[in-house]
Amino acid sequence: MKTNRYTPEHPGVRKHTDGFPDEISPPFTRQAMAVFLDDISSDSGALTYVPGTHKLHYQDPAEPARRAPSKTAIEAGDYIAAELKAGSVLFRVPEVWHAVVPIHRLRRYVTGSYAVRGRVSPVMSEKIKAVKCWRKE
Repeated sequence: MKTNRYTPEHPGVRKHTDGFPDEISPPFTRQAMAVFLDDISSDSGALTYVPGTHKLHYQDPAEPARRAPSKTAIEAGDYIAAELKAGSVLFRVPEVWHAVVPIHRLRRYVTGSYAVRGRVSPVMSEKIKAVKCWRKE
C-alpha cells in the first residue's frame, strides 16, 4: 500500500504498461487497486487506459510465439479516461496500457497491489526473491 499525491500543474504520466519490458507472463498473476480521495475528470488528471490490452502481455498456448507489445504500439493506443468521484475504487490489471493526463487540480489516492504466490514471470520471480532477501536482513 502507498499513498500518492500529485499537485498542479503536473505534466501527467506517460503512456505505459506495468508489465515487464519484452516479457510475456502468466495471465492474471497481479492486481492493482486505487482508492481516489478527490474527484477525477478528464480536465483534472484522469487515469486513461486502453481496454483489453493487458491480454497482449500474457502467455497464450494458442500463440506460443507471442511477443510483448512494443513501446510504439503502447504509445499509439486508443486511450479513454476513467472519470471517478472521490471514494471510488478502481481495480486494474497492471499490464493494461495506461497513462495520466496533465493534472490541474490536487489528485490524491491510495494504491495497493497483489501478486499470486504461484507461477509468475521470470522478472517477477527475481523481484520476489530480492524482497525476501531484503526482509531477512
